[in-house]
Amino acid sequence: MVKVLVPATSANLGPGFDAVGLALQWFDEIEIKPVRKERGSPEIRLEGKGTEGVSTDGTNLVYRAVRAVFSQLGQEVPPLSLTIKMNIPVARGLGSSAAAIVGGLLAGNALAEFPFSSEELFQLACRLEDHPDNVAPALFGGLTISYFSGERFRCLKLEPPQGLSVVLAIPHYASSTAHSRRWLPRQVSLEDASFNVGRAALLVGSLLSGRFEHLDAATRDRLHQPTRLALFAGVPEAMEAARRVGALGTALSGGGPSVLAFAKNDKSGVVAEAMRGAFSGAGVACQVVSCRIEKQGARVVGARSGAGTPGAVGEDESDQEPPFCDCPLPYRGKIPG
Repeated sequence: MVKVLVPATSANLGPGFDAVGLALQWFDEIEIKPVRKERGSPEIRLEGKGTEGVSTDGTNLVYRAVRAVFSQLGQEVPPLSLTIKMNIPVARGLGSSAAAIVGGLLAGNALAEFPFSSEELFQLACRLEDHPDNVAPALFGGLTISYFSGERFRCLKLEPPQGLSVVLAIPHYASSTAHSRRWLPRQVSLEDASFNVGRAALLVGSLLSGRFEHLDAATRDRLHQPTRLALFAGVPEAMEAARRVGALGTALSGGGPSVLAFAKNDKSGVVAEAMRGAFSGAGVACQVVSCRIEKQGARVVGARSGAGTPGAVGEDESDQEPPFCDCPLPYRGKIPG
């Protein structure tokens, strides 16, 4: 049996549109093992909340990622039993699809005796997800900046700051990234583009330096948040309420509708209650979670054999991750859909 932990993530953090991501200490768990049966549909069991609408056949996203690993090896995926413990809310802007992809890839890689390095898995994850801003922090942990160079995806992993909590307010309604993206403008003014370049640079600088007094300005955005905020009931009110009680900065988490607030550790409870009250005042129920930044990212925490194999993503190599990941994956055909 192979067991994988994979964290929730928050992308954009305001102005870092499609580029900046952060791993959070909130995990999905995936357990996978071969079974003795004829080839056919996998045995998939879902546990946790929010499993409605998640498939339990060959179209399941975790299983598709496992199958992609074997496809790259030119092999058929063996009959499997797959248990997915879903803790990360689905369709809330917290990287649930990236977690499924990264978790499935790590599980498949472990099951196949670790043929691919973490950098190669990153390339494959980006192909499956179509963009790297969530899969990068899910795989590598910490604060990540990622982009497509024209030939391959690349990621710069940065050390997260100390003394900072992330407070999440998660409304009880869903929204897909694809849905909220459809409303975004295709052109922006030079003034707005300049605004975002400055704020994105300020965001990274303030997080790395620990100069948190700049985070309120650094999490402002003019490219995607103004449009998306109009789609989500209670979200603008929650962001403003968090700022009033001392949040260091607030942003829409990914494509929404969840709200992320940065707070000093001793302020996280006050910020959480302020956001909960703001959503309630708008007639929206929400879940509030306070968590720390996850440094390590996804990892295999149990495997029948091969743990520690060179190039494997495992529990003993978290501190050996190269800070710049740009190894292209030898592409061996169409990724199975």
